[in-house]
Amino acid sequence: MVGDHQLFYVATTDIVDAQQRILQRERDIDALLRVLPC
Repeated sequence: MVGDHQLFYVATTDIVDAQQRILQRERDIDALLRVLPC
């Protein structure tokens, strides 16, 4: 049972990391759009 819990924790951590990377990328894109002349 402990192994299953550990797997779930690792999977959840990976998902959170991915979401953080996506949010950071969106912020980077917003910053670039503000800097670049449209």
